[in-house]
Amino acid sequence: MSVDNRDENTSRLLYEQLEVMKKQLRLSRIVTGIVSAAAVILIVLAAVAVVPAVRAVNHAERVLSELDESDIEKIAEGMDGLKEIGQAADKLGQVDLDRLNEAIQNLEGATRPLAQLFGNKN
Repeated sequence: MSVDNRDENTSRLLYEQLEVMKKQLRLSRIVTGIVSAAAVILIVLAAVAVVPAVRAVNHAERVLSELDESDIEKIAEGMDGLKEIGQAADKLGQVDLDRLNEAIQNLEGATRPLAQLFGNKN
């Protein structure tokens, strides 16, 4: 092989290597851009998700502090009062209204003569 032929082969190989390196550089830039965009999107999504989570934690802390300050015994007493009201409502529901009306009419019949005696004309 002659020196000129070697120089030509070397030049051709160097040119091909340069073209491959240019393609690699282009692909590296594309991959870097995609990774950078994905990182930015992940950071934005994380920031958007953190804000409601922080609000929820703050709200929970506020509710817990209010519960700590509240008087549990008074709440329990109020619950007992509600239970008593429920029992009274059950008892009222068990009253036989027909018998109650009959008893009222009997009482009226018994008190009418007394009312007339004391001057009431009804």
